[in-house]
Amino acid sequence: FIGSPSKQPLVGEYIAYIGELAGNKDGVMNLIKSFHMVSHEFPDLKLCIIGDTKDTISFNNLINYVTISNLANRIIFARRLHRDIVPTYLIHAKILALARPNTIRAQGGFPTKLGEYLATGKPVIVTKVGDIPKYLVDGLNAFIVEPDNIDKFAEKLRYILHHYEEAVNVGKEGQKMAATTFCS
Repeated sequence: FIGSPSKQPLVGEYIAYIGELAGNKDGVMNLIKSFHMVSHEFPDLKLCIIGDTKDTISFNNLINYVTISNLANRIIFARRLHRDIVPTYLIHAKILALARPNTIRAQGGFPTKLGEYLATGKPVIVTKVGDIPKYLVDGLNAFIVEPDNIDKFAEKLRYILHHYEEAVNVGKEGQKMAATTFCS
């Protein structure tokens, strides 16, 4: 990221996700369910989900779960944002999350958004799919969880939040790795 946007876009601390809300490409429902599992321990923490909501069926499924789970005041759907605003949301997040499921699509490569997450220097939690384990090491430059395991994802979120100073150092290592590996 060039520069560092100073105006915090949301009040308070939040976990951020940016990407596709349609279908299950990035495991947004898994992320929401994991957040739900830890939300009672961190009553001021929010989850900010940024992405296109044109697929009304998928979006309504997310909204229904959020409503039934009494998380409507804790989960923010920022929808689709202008690309110049997105870095501000990422830079001010406490944690950046990607709960990709283990699918054929996920096995094919390294998500661009993950490079953007790492570039912020914030703690990043991601699932172990595709080429991700070729570049990232759990607890060294990111926090990595087996895919499709909501309990383990929640457990790792809890760990990061309870050991945030350590998590920040891991985020800084992720930023260094991104700068040397992806910015050549």
